[in-house]
Amino acid sequence: MTSWNWRAVFYGTFLIACGMAIWPPLGRNGTPGKLKLGLDLRGGTHLVMQVLPESSLAGGPQRITPETLKEVVRILERRVNQLGVADPVITENGRSGDRVLVQLPGVEDVTQAKRLIISVAQLSLHLVDRVAPTRGKLLAQVPDGVPPALMLLEGQGDAPGANAFYLVRRRAVVTGRDLKSTHAGRGELGEPNVRFALKPRGAENLERETARDAVHNGFARVWVTILDTHATALIAAAFLFQFGTGPIKGFAVTLVIGLLANVFASYFVSKLLFEWVLRRRPASTLSI
Repeated sequence: MTSWNWRAVFYGTFLIACGMAIWPPLGRNGTPGKLKLGLDLRGGTHLVMQVLPESSLAGGPQRITPETLKEVVRILERRVNQLGVADPVITENGRSGDRVLVQLPGVEDVTQAKRLIISVAQLSLHLVDRVAPTRGKLLAQVPDGVPPALMLLEGQGDAPGANAFYLVRRRAVVTGRDLKSTHAGRGELGEPNVRFALKPRGAENLERETARDAVHNGFARVWVTILDTHATALIAAAFLFQFGTGPIKGFAVTLVIGLLANVFASYFVSKLLFEWVLRRRPASTLSI
């Protein structure tokens, strides 16, 4: 074969390989194509958003830092993923350092896109009732189904990168309306966190609910301890009653009555008194 023939075979093979790599070029019958069409060919939504600084605690405007802008881009990416848009473009725009470009190919409903992207997140704090590493294990703890007063949520677990499932109370203890001020910062190990101050009403709600929860959890844990400390004495009283005579049996009966009265008073009566005190006077600290 001549040099021309070799080149023709090589070029033809190369073109066939390129065609196979991009085939099918366009989507058909729900199957996505290999070529991704942008706004110029496919149409869609094009938005340029400006990040506005929030007021600082001192009253002056805060500067938009590069880290803040990157965090905004990450938040927008998570929200756009809820739309199911293929190949969206979300990136910093311009030289001002406070604008973000959002391109959503194929999205024609501009109103819905704006509502989802620009919607303000709502903060609410809920008390956790149960937690498990998987949804199945959590639902196994409530065989009768999730009670109406609770809701199931998925969130971050204790281990880095691990998720967990929570049963939390539907009624929020604190909402965004109870916030007095917020400030983004970093902890002792450099991890990002958010510090917030509560209005008096929100602080009272948080103190009251956490105190009630502390009483409930405290007495739930101490119940086993109370039974354990009295079980030995009850067994001894049973032996005295079984094998004793006369005054010994009478002492065994008196001992059993005293132990049962002690259990009733130390758990049920004490818990009732703590709950009564909390209803009359919420406390930020509680000694048990």
